[in-house]
Amino acid sequence: MKIKSLKINKHFHLEDISFDFTYPLGHEKEGQPLDKICFIGQSATGKTKLLKLISETILYLLRLEIVNGTDIWMKPSNYSNDLDGKLELIFEKNSLILTNDEVQYNNSIFKNHKGSGGTIDNLLPNHNYSNKVLYFDSNYISTENLKYFNTKPLEIVFEPRKTELNKLDEFIFDENSSDQYIIRLLKSFLDYRQKFDTKARELLLSGYISDMNKLNKEFQKWQKENPNPIDNLSEKFDLIFSKLNLEIDKINVDYPIPFKNKNTDEIIPFSGLSTGTKGLLLLLLPLYLIDTSKSIVLIDEPERSLYPDIQMELIETFKKISPKSQLIIATHSPFIASSFEPEERFILFFHEDGKVGVMRGTAPIGDDPNDILKSDFKLEHLMNVDGREAFDKYKKLKKELSEETNKKKKDKLLEELLEIGNAYKF
Repeated sequence: MKIKSLKINKHFHLEDISFDFTYPLGHEKEGQPLDKICFIGQSATGKTKLLKLISETILYLLRLEIVNGTDIWMKPSNYSNDLDGKLELIFEKNSLILTNDEVQYNNSIFKNHKGSGGTIDNLLPNHNYSNKVLYFDSNYISTENLKYFNTKPLEIVFEPRKTELNKLDEFIFDENSSDQYIIRLLKSFLDYRQKFDTKARELLLSGYISDMNKLNKEFQKWQKENPNPIDNLSEKFDLIFSKLNLEIDKINVDYPIPFKNKNTDEIIPFSGLSTGTKGLLLLLLPLYLIDTSKSIVLIDEPERSLYPDIQMELIETFKKISPKSQLIIATHSPFIASSFEPEERFILFFHEDGKVGVMRGTAPIGDDPNDILKSDFKLEHLMNVDGREAFDKYKKLKKELSEETNKKKKDKLLEELLEIGNAYKF
């Protein structure tokens, strides 16, 4: 499932704006839906509103029902259609188009239900929850959502729910994400920790402590039969966590996901990790644990509290963990924007009349973030007042130097010019 286009007639302050989410003419993937999408633009242009509109509209489509198998469709009770415009998805290789008053799917048109009842069925066939929407709100990284990562596994009580994670098509990650939902994400790690602890106690109570060779042999045999789910997690996350001088400790059982210093092997409690590192784990873990092969993943401001070198690796890490999903990002970071092809970047901007417009990026993928700030973010002047004053003084000194004939005065001007130039890299 991938979004192909979006037209908005009116949504809050977004008016008469269209997005073509396909690769352009001449691209090797010409006409195909974009693998990843990046919204950039100054505050209040509507990036967050776009993410929410896209996620909620797709969830609405996934829940549509038809009556009597005819060309009638009805609105489900849990989501409403707030889109005034048109949205097109590629769903299981078919085009799925939603407009204000109808849905087109599989060569059929479905209009609003006006009858009193009948046989109800899902609009989309084979609704097996493989097509998912994952939306990460910018407020998702919260103290409440982090608390279980710093809790001993045996102290966490798991309450089974009827609906399993793979039987959901909606994953909304915000500050209100439930405790049980976070626990369910961690369940495979928690189960292993509990089994590990039980086996260790069993071996100790059986007297193996007196024969360390036999103890190790028995424990290695158990580990071979009970592979640690954290091993694969460590492999997938290593690229980005190694930049933080961290690695996942595969032996420690004190926390659901234990970390240690890569150089000293010192165990680092979750509370000792930086805010950015904690947030990074909260973002990456769901993408790792949930099957996203047919999903659309939307993330608002993933750069929060992350150093630029981590930001530059973030999109590659997302795609490594979730390679087949369509990734949609809203960001203020040129470091993240540089990981997108120019046709994957959509720049929102204000016209002189205050209306929001959109254009595609121009800087090539991997370009210097400073160049992207100028070309795509449209920030020509990247200095504050002090920097601009220094630059004006630099230009003035250059002019005076070119006009000065007295050698002593010229040398003094050159010395002052070089001092400013070297300090500011002019």
